[in-house]
Amino acid sequence: MMLFLMAAVPALCGVGCLFCSWKSARKYGRSLVVYGWLLLALSLLGWIQLAGAEYGVVFALLFPAFFAWLMIVFQRRKGRRKTSAPKTVQPMPAPSWQGIGRNIARFLWLFAGLGVAMLLVSVALVMQFPFAANLNLASALLLFPLLWAASVCWFLSSRKPWKVSLLSTVAALVSSLWLLV
Repeated sequence: MMLFLMAAVPALCGVGCLFCSWKSARKYGRSLVVYGWLLLALSLLGWIQLAGAEYGVVFALLFPAFFAWLMIVFQRRKGRRKTSAPKTVQPMPAPSWQGIGRNIARFLWLFAGLGVAMLLVSVALVMQFPFAANLNLASALLLFPLLWAASVCWFLSSRKPWKVSLLSTVAALVSSLWLLV
């Protein structure tokens, strides 16, 4: 019971700090974010002590997420306001073939292009590890989705996605040359 409290209380306080920093635009917002993440890291140690490394990390990820959703739901119920419907409804523009083609090309690039690029980068990075082949393979399997997700998020959030595409292509070419040599 004591280990559960040592894990749950910092997690609850950390989520509370992050939630308060999200809801308020005060001058303490940045410090609340730092304190929130530090408390969540501290709760990770408690969860690992309570349930072991595997389940502790799972609990450390799931418990704060569940609690944050509860906070959002209760805050939403508490702060409901009556809103009036908009007076005029704007018609949606018809989709253009150019927009459809651009979105299909973006989808293919994000999943196929960046996927292959980050696969090459992860294999080239893992081949430099001084471990056995099976451990290198396991490391590549763990590293690949992280690199792929990071590159996709970077592409989607970038104001100039062509830079992300260019850097990913260069990284893939360098990695493929490294693997061939």
